[in-house]
Amino acid sequence: MKEDSKTLNSPEPFGSPAEEAVFLQGKKAIRSLYEAFRLKKTAKTPRELAEAIVRSEEHQIREMLNDGVRQVEIAKYLVKSVPSISKKEIQAALEALRSRMLREKKKRTDEQAPPENQDWK
Repeated sequence: MKEDSKTLNSPEPFGSPAEEAVFLQGKKAIRSLYEAFRLKKTAKTPRELAEAIVRSEEHQIREMLNDGVRQVEIAKYLVKSVPSISKKEIQAALEALRSRMLREKKKRTDEQAPPENQDWK
């Protein structure tokens, strides 16, 4: 089957910005999945495995937290879903994510803040 060279050489490989967004979202999901598999292979402790699970679903967990789902609700679900990992380890992994989110928010806020008042001579 011969591919259309116009399609391959098109400056816009996606038909629309929406298609490109879907592609990028898929690419990010694959990266997350790869990271989860890599971390699972190298996890030496239950905490490291809990962190790998949380990182593999970080995008969705972030969205849930931003939408108002409480961290404790997510932890309860994960404890039921992965009973081999203790509640303490799952909570620690979720707390690490929440701390990263707060640091990122503070950094964005600091970057957007106007410069301090300076005397120009």
